[in-house]
Order: sequence, then C-alpha cells, then structure tokens
Amino acid sequence: MLPFRKHHDRRGTTKGTIAMFGSSRVGWTKRGLTFACLTVAAVGGVVLSDLSASPGEAADGPAVVRRLFRDQGQGENLLEPDAWRPYGEGYAQGDGGVFICDNGTATVQRGAVQTLELNQTRPTPIAAFAESAADNVGGGKDSNYSLYLDLVYQDGTPLWGQSSAFSTGSHDWERAKVLVFPDKPIKRVSLYLLFRGHSGRASFRHARLHELKTEGPVVRFDGVPCLRPDRPHDGFSVRDVAADSDFVAIDRAALGLELDVCRSEPAEASRKSPERTAFYEVKLKDTTGRDRAVTLVFSLSDAWVRADNQGPVMWCGAPDVTEGTAPDGEYMIVSPTRAGTGRGLSRWPLAAIAGGRCGVAIGIDMSYPAVYRCGYSAGTGELFAAFDLGLTKEKPEATLRLVSFTFDAEWAFRAAWEEYQRLFPESFVRRLSRHGLWMPFAKISEVRDWQD
Repeated sequence: MLPFRKHHDRRGTTKGTIAMFGSSRVGWTKRGLTFACLTVAAVGGVVLSDLSASPGEAADGPAVVRRLFRDQGQGENLLEPDAWRPYGEGYAQGDGGVFICDNGTATVQRGAVQTLELNQTRPTPIAAFAESAADNVGGGKDSNYSLYLDLVYQDGTPLWGQSSAFSTGSHDWERAKVLVFPDKPIKRVSLYLLFRGHSGRASFRHARLHELKTEGPVVRFDGVPCLRPDRPHDGFSVRDVAADSDFVAIDRAALGLELDVCRSEPAEASRKSPERTAFYEVKLKDTTGRDRAVTLVFSLSDAWVRADNQGPVMWCGAPDVTEGTAPDGEYMIVSPTRAGTGRGLSRWPLAAIAGGRCGVAIGIDMSYPAVYRCGYSAGTGELFAAFDLGLTKEKPEATLRLVSFTFDAEWAFRAAWEEYQRLFPESFVRRLSRHGLWMPFAKISEVRDWQD
C-alpha cells in the first residue's frame, strides 16, 4: 500500500488525495476556458494524435514508442577478485567471495571498494551489478546501503553518487544495477559495496562492472536508457515502472490504463496568447484494480524547431542557462528526491527549447501537485513532461494539467518564463504586502540603514 496525504487548496478545501509516489487530484477547476475533447491538436506546427481513434493500439498490444535498453551483465567483468579494499571499518570475507558487513549499530561504516582506470577515449556507457542479502537491517531504503559508483572524467570533473539501493529489513539475495551514460570519456571509476548509517548485517556478492557494447545507439529519455527510436513521438505515452515496461503510446487505453484528455485554448479575454498555445486537462485511470506505479509522458517533436534553425537545438534551461545541445544528450534541471522513480523533481515548472526565431515550451499547472520532470532528449528528438503516478484500488485515477506554447527564441528562457507567468497569473499573485528576511544571531536594529 502506498502512503497518502490530503491536498488542500488555499482556502483549506480538500481537493483530493495524493500518493507519495506521484499525484492525483479530484474534480475539474473552472478557469474561464472552453473545453473540448481533443481530436486533432496542432501544437507548435506539429499535429498530435487523433484521440477519437486508437492508432497506438495494435492487434497484439500498444505500439512501443521508446524501447528500453536492457543490459543483462554479459560483458567482460573488469573487476579483479584480489583488488578489493576495505571501506570504513571494512568487511569479513565469507565463502564464495562473499563480503560480510556486520554493523551492529547505525553509527558504523563498512563496505568494500575497488577503483578502475578506464581511460576512455570516447564516452562509453558502463554497467555495474551486485547482489546483497540483509539480516535485520534498520532504517529506510537509501544510498547508504547500496551499490554505489563515483566517477572522474578525463577532464578531471567528477560524477559522484551513481547508486542503486538495496531493501532494508531481512531478505535473501537481491540484485542492484547501475547504468551510467557519461557525457564525457571516463578516466576512473570507484565501485563501492556500501553499508553505512544502518544497523544490522549485510552481505554482498557477484559484483560486476563492464562497458556496454550495443548493437544500436543508446540514448536517454527521462533518465531511462532507450534504443534510439525511428522517429519522435508527439502526444502521450506511458510506462509501467513496476513491470519495467517500454514506453508505449496511449491515446485512449494501454497497459490496463484509460486516458482522458481535453484540450482548450485561451479564452476571448486572453487573445494575447500565441496562436499555438494549448492547455490539456489529463485524467489517467487504472482499470486493473491493482496498485500501479507508472510514468505518464507528454512529448512534442523538435522537428519544427529544427526546420527554422541551421544550428543545434538550443536548450533554454534557466535564465542563465542557454546552450547548444549535443546529438545524444538529455537536458533537465532537477533536484534530488526519493519520490516516484527517484530520478528527480524539476526545479522549474517548464522546459523550453529554441531554434532560429521561435521556441517551444511545455509546462505544468502548479495548482495540480505532481512529481514530475520537464526536459529535452536530443537523442529521441523530444521535448517532454514526465509525471510519476501512484494509482491504487482506493484512488485509481490521477488528474493533471499542462500547457504547451511558443515564445520568442531571441530571449530564450526569459521569454518562455514571461509567457508562462502570463498564462498562470494565479500562481504569481503577491500575497504578502510586507517583505523581509529572518536575521539570526544579531539585532536588526543595530544594522546601519536596516530599512534597505
């Protein structure tokens, strides 16, 4: 069962129940817009799928729009049996190459570490695997009991803390996997079998690390390694995270889920909106009666941006972040979170790209709470918003709202942010007339010109 909490609006009215894995909201909010069920929606010059039909549903199931890359650890193991070193207070060696870490209390740090000099000449993905068994391990699941990687690139910059956590409590052998798709060639990697900050006893075995050799290009979409698709996908797609499924198209139904989408354009009083602005009210419902952990994605192709641009697509990530994109790069600005898939929570409520004279953005309605990521995958050619949703028998549906719009590419993120604020004015109303700072350890009255 997933933990839940109530969500209230600003007046204290209960609006729905939110799964801590994701989000949902009951009811429809009147916003002076005329809603109509989406049939053919032209957004940014791209025609989305006709939701009155189900082209995503094939005779043998939904169409796969992004196929996950699945590495089974069959490459050459680069770890050496006699190259392990103790981490913290170390480990005891068991039969069959098992490392035993008996912490007793949560103040002890133990583990095993091995460092490899890869000296890559080009960015090459790596995969690490390990198994662990637990005996009365205390605390919650986190990176302090995990398979943990620290990397250093050839230019000396680090990539710390790539990890996959093991379950706490007591359990038999459990497998963890870490895939790293580096932006630059890797010089060095340190692999840790880590057990710190937890009481109890943990055992580790079958650690492996190898470089990935793929038959085709592997790219990232929402942080998930995928085989490069033949074409970008416009519209909605969904992934069953608990079942480790591929991303499949969803127009009305797929994977035991029903999707209802209504599209609206700005009302008569908002004619200043760009012609290609569209709002989407989205409701996703489980039809299986089971607890579900899914990721719902809305994406737009970057093709029309490229048509107006001879150079690379520009990622407009923040007021001070505008950069040309690499062909296989993925661009998101996220804060760490353990909610949902654990791949982060966007710091901004929108993602924007630009090319030539025009830019396009996708944003969320912040009055609909969500665990989400907005970003751009150059590898798949898609601007996207991804929502992690927990659906249960007690609360089998989630409601979201998002927007797509164009902006002046010359001003990059600043133009996108200005338009976003205009589209959602209620989210930016100043509710405090007096502002100030909390000043600890000193008297404000003793500060010269404190009124400033």
